[in-house]
Amino acid sequence: MDINYFDSDLWERLILQYFPHLEKFYLNYSETTYNENQLGDYLGELDQFISSFWIEREWIFEVYS
Repeated sequence: MDINYFDSDLWERLILQYFPHLEKFYLNYSETTYNENQLGDYLGELDQFISSFWIEREWIFEVYS
């Protein structure tokens, strides 16, 4: 239940510094939710993954519940 996993700036810095030639990026995060409203707490954070960094690489962030 750590929202820092959804910090796109942190991922961007990590990738650029340590994996500059990375072609594919998969992030799997599992959390038990007891109602769909809990996912709403994270949706604002997920919007960060539509910046030019992610779009230029054609990396798409998908959420499955």
